[in-house]
Parts: sequence; structure tokens; C-alpha cells
Amino acid sequence: MHFKLPAFWQSLYILFSLVYVCLMLSFLQCSDLVCRSYSRDVENPGNNLYVTGLSPRITKKELEKHFSTKGTVIDVHLVVDPWTRESRGFGFVTMSTVEEADHCIKYLDRSVLEGRVITVEKVKSSCVLFLTSGPGFCILVA
Repeated sequence: MHFKLPAFWQSLYILFSLVYVCLMLSFLQCSDLVCRSYSRDVENPGNNLYVTGLSPRITKKELEKHFSTKGTVIDVHLVVDPWTRESRGFGFVTMSTVEEADHCIKYLDRSVLEGRVITVEKVKSSCVLFLTSGPGFCILVA
């Protein structure tokens, strides 16, 4: 059974989670965590996409179906709220080639999915960390 916490408590949880992550990062190096130390070219060869503007009702399968119209989808990660399990409005899609990723940017950026205009761009970060904290997880882009 899922329940939704009041906005105040959700905000407080997020604030404490961010403080926890900052404290942890002050003691650890990126290589100590789940992140691998790759060069920028190897880490994101250009086929990893950042998708925003997603509806809270979107599912991983629907997002994959939308992108598979423009190429072969290798992986989809939909970021969800840990309590409601609804989409937080963004996710990551990995295409099989850089050309397919470019094709997705050209034809799917500003497209409509579940009644929402989505944006599609290449992941620009040098390191994405998935840290477990409490009942959910957070993504830290460093």
C-alpha cells in the first residue's frame, strides 16, 4: 500500500537526502561509489539521452516504445518518486548508436508523449551516481 506524505515532509526528506549525499561525497571519491572513472568520451559516447517533460503517468515501456520508432533502444531508466512510484518527469534512454541518438534528438525533441511536450538531449554530465538513501534513491550528477 502506497501513501503520499504531505509536501512539507517530502521536502524535508529531499533536503536531508541532499545533505547526506553532500556529506558522503566530501569523504569519498567518485571511484569509491558506483561510478566508474571513465573519460568523458567512453562514459557517454553520444548515445545516452536525457529526456524531460514526461507525464507522471508515463511508464518505462511507453517511453521505450516512443524511442524505438527511431532506432534500437538499449536501456531506459525512468526516474520515479519513491513513495508514489510515479514518474518525476525525466529519464534516460540509451540508443544503440550515436546516429540513432542524433535521429531521436532531431525527430523526438519537442514531440508529444502522453499529452506532454518532451525535450530530448544528450547527457552532458561527466559522472552519474545512483545512491541508495532511505526508501528511494537519488541521482547525483557530478
